[in-house]
Amino acid sequence: MPRRVGKFIESGIRRLLSRRLGKAAHAAWRDGDIGRAVRTYERAIAVNRKDVESMGELAALYLGFGRHDEALSLLQTALRLDPSIPGLHVNLGNLRLMQGNFPDAIDAYHHALNLDRSNYSAYGNCFRAHMEMCDWAGFEKHFQGLLDLRQAGDPTWVNRISAYMSLLVPLDRGAQLEVAKHAARDYEVAPGRAWADTALRSPGARLRVGYLSCDFHDHATMHLAAGLFGKHDRSRVEVFAYSMGQESSSPLVDRVRVGCDKFRDIANLSALEAAQLIRRDGIDILVDMKGYTGGSRPEISAMRPAPIQVSFLGYPGTMGARFIDYIVADKEVIPEAHFGDYTERVIWMPNSYQVTDNEQPISAVKRSRADCGLPDAEFVFCSFNQSYKIDRRTFNCWMRILHRVPRSVLWLMANNPFAVARLSAAAAMAGVAPARLIFARPEDKTHHLARLGLADLMLDTFVVNAHTTTTDALWAGLPVLTLQGDTFASRVAASVLTACGTEQTVCKTEGEYEDAAVALATDNGRLGAIRSQLKDRASTRLFDTDNYVSDLENAFDIIGGLRNAGEQPRHVAVTTI
Repeated sequence: MPRRVGKFIESGIRRLLSRRLGKAAHAAWRDGDIGRAVRTYERAIAVNRKDVESMGELAALYLGFGRHDEALSLLQTALRLDPSIPGLHVNLGNLRLMQGNFPDAIDAYHHALNLDRSNYSAYGNCFRAHMEMCDWAGFEKHFQGLLDLRQAGDPTWVNRISAYMSLLVPLDRGAQLEVAKHAARDYEVAPGRAWADTALRSPGARLRVGYLSCDFHDHATMHLAAGLFGKHDRSRVEVFAYSMGQESSSPLVDRVRVGCDKFRDIANLSALEAAQLIRRDGIDILVDMKGYTGGSRPEISAMRPAPIQVSFLGYPGTMGARFIDYIVADKEVIPEAHFGDYTERVIWMPNSYQVTDNEQPISAVKRSRADCGLPDAEFVFCSFNQSYKIDRRTFNCWMRILHRVPRSVLWLMANNPFAVARLSAAAAMAGVAPARLIFARPEDKTHHLARLGLADLMLDTFVVNAHTTTTDALWAGLPVLTLQGDTFASRVAASVLTACGTEQTVCKTEGEYEDAAVALATDNGRLGAIRSQLKDRASTRLFDTDNYVSDLENAFDIIGGLRNAGEQPRHVAVTTI
């Protein structure tokens, strides 16, 4: 056989084998067996060095593990071989987004859209890049396109934004519900693959509660929940944690581990294996702490490994899923008039839905305003929200406040250089000297809490409130001013402030918010009274962690009893005993 013919046949065999391996890897990924998917894609590429499709898929998986250099190498090779594949540009955009290179991320997404206008991933991911940069013109143009599709009755509009992103943009609750229901369909499993309903363990026996998350590390959610696990009453509850994230070691992680009866690392298990483990552990109530946020695995909950499944803390909205029974909330974040926009039954906690950690340390190192680049004699407004939460409407309101309080500055987080430059330019356009915007660098949490006390008043964002950030400010003794919106994400600060006893800083209109900010900045007595309240913050309902955990256990007992009785009320109101 001529050598050329032999090489052609060998090449064909390699392409065929790599294609089969690629299909097997994709099936493993679909089933949630990420480890097997990675290994199989790697084999496919080893067999055929020109398997561009497998390179793109493997790069996406590497991104999930934070293996950015390996992902970039694969994408660069694949794009050299075939730059006409939109998905490769999407993955490159995702990589640049993770690296904080937002302009290049947008360029990559636009390249994908130029190749395929219906590439929904490119369309949806563009939102976050524009928002991170505070590129309001780019965001608004992109967002208007989404609104136009929805208004025209185009059913594809729900494909163009992720469920999580729908919570971060100015969509109403009905639109958020539509997107969530669409997202849930990707995880709904065939009836034969989900377990049949089962009863809870017998009345009087300890409930087994499993917390499912990938945030058992230095993460905002865990800063709130770190004290939850160890404070459960072991005569009532047996606590299991199921960690979907990569293992890490820190005092925070160690504290969570010690606080659980069982801490299970399921990062390398397939969805089916993880669900089987939860099932074998006999979990009565599975608490999903991720929803559709980064690193979540709804496919595990979709298999119904527990009789009752609850959305809690990490996802401020409906999951739109039949496999989630309840959402932990309160009367502020989900009032009765909003029930129709949630597929879950609503658990009303007696105070805020948000758990807090009343043992969170604050650095004892004393710093002056000058140490942080702040003026001594001027009023310091601040907002330490992530840049993606700062929209044009919020920022314009802040600039009006600075105009009305001439001897004041606005202290912001320097999240990325693109946002810093745009916010400074926007201030200048509004007639405010850019020097009145002072940007802080990220710091260790204990030191950050300590420096918060140097500010006078925190100004909240509108579309998505400060969540953990509001709690941090109050814990540090800093008053917070918020505007209560119409969605869960825009009502969180109102919930937290009400539970802390400072509901006088919850505003109903933008005009009220602006006037209140000015009044607080010019009335030392009024602001001082709030600060005095916060000196005793540890005794407030918000920071009573022990009582919160007891209330949560009451909620678990109530929904367990309802489940065994076959009752399904639209909401459950928990009262403090």
